[in-house]
Amino acid sequence: MSMGLILMELRKIWRPLPLAGIALVCAFAALFMIGSSPLLVHGGAPAGDDDPIAESTVYSLTVETARPELERQYRELVPKADAQIAAVPAAKAKGITDMAGFELWNARFPRTPSDEDVALIDTLTGLPSVQAVSRISALLESTGDSPEDFASQIRSRAASYLGFGDVPRSPLPPLAKRRVERIAAAYGSRTMLDLNIESTVTDSAPIVFTAIGVSVIILIAPILTRDRQLHIRQLQWASKTGRNALGAQVIAVGVSCAALSLAIAGLWAAWAANALRPCLGISLISYNPPLIWFDWTVGQYLAAVVLTAALAGTASGLLAGWIIRARPNMIRMLIAAIPVAVAIGVVLDRVIGRQPFTFANPMAKFITIPGVEPLALLAVLLLAAVLWAVSVRRLGGKELLE
Repeated sequence: MSMGLILMELRKIWRPLPLAGIALVCAFAALFMIGSSPLLVHGGAPAGDDDPIAESTVYSLTVETARPELERQYRELVPKADAQIAAVPAAKAKGITDMAGFELWNARFPRTPSDEDVALIDTLTGLPSVQAVSRISALLESTGDSPEDFASQIRSRAASYLGFGDVPRSPLPPLAKRRVERIAAAYGSRTMLDLNIESTVTDSAPIVFTAIGVSVIILIAPILTRDRQLHIRQLQWASKTGRNALGAQVIAVGVSCAALSLAIAGLWAAWAANALRPCLGISLISYNPPLIWFDWTVGQYLAAVVLTAALAGTASGLLAGWIIRARPNMIRMLIAAIPVAVAIGVVLDRVIGRQPFTFANPMAKFITIPGVEPLALLAVLLLAAVLWAVSVRRLGGKELLE
């Protein structure tokens, strides 16, 4: 099997029409990601909201060093908020003269408020100092739990993620229990990483996986059918050496799927890394951590998802190529390829790409081990390789039938 033959097969795969279809799929995927992950667009705060990137970095990297600064700012900002509230005539008419009075009134806010009450709360919550006090107060509350409370929260979330239906899983599997204990032991080194940073990766990952799965099928599905239509297969069948050319096609398909998957995942990772650049070196073990299996930073998690997506694309493409194979014409090829693409897209979106490497991934309920997603994909890749190896071997040993 010569390199020239493989290069020829690669040129047959990378054609303008499939690439145009892939570009369209990626464009739709980008639109979905913009809707699900606003930070990818804004590179900071969504319009009018707090800035999760700034809050993850400006107060220091760990909770223990950030809290004194948060408490100092809170003490300085409360008098300013009191003065701004006291300057609002409608608030004074309601007996609200400071931040404490506003919080008490807000806690008793009626379920069916009057237009006057709605206008007043909009005015007060729009005051800059009130917004700053509310934001810092929320951070102090979120980071103020004791080591025991933090460990209990982690255990409860783990049991909920790994449970079935609404029933928490108890006791936890051994590996999950050890991981929960390790996260709980990191109480003193928790970072200030906002949950929205991790969500930017996990919310867009299923879209990336699905786009890759569909794209590799668009790229490789036509090749064997096109050969059959152009009578290339009949020429290959004329000799045993020609029939062995299928092996070169399989290698070309695998290389093409891997290259396309890495390209799409790499573009997404570059986009996300640029948006989250200040946070890439921060540990994911924060005051409100995702239950992730590994002690990764944001950048390491992003890289792991990219490699897993590339593995998903390679495995999906080889398996789909074996299922579709050569059809009499392109219509029959599409009839076979569309259900395969839908099935692979659903699995990648709902299972493999759903919060990868965390307890929240659906497979973790059944196979509770670290890295179950790449292990499952390696099993699929091995299955596809075996199926293709058997097909190539059988075809190479057959006598001329046509």
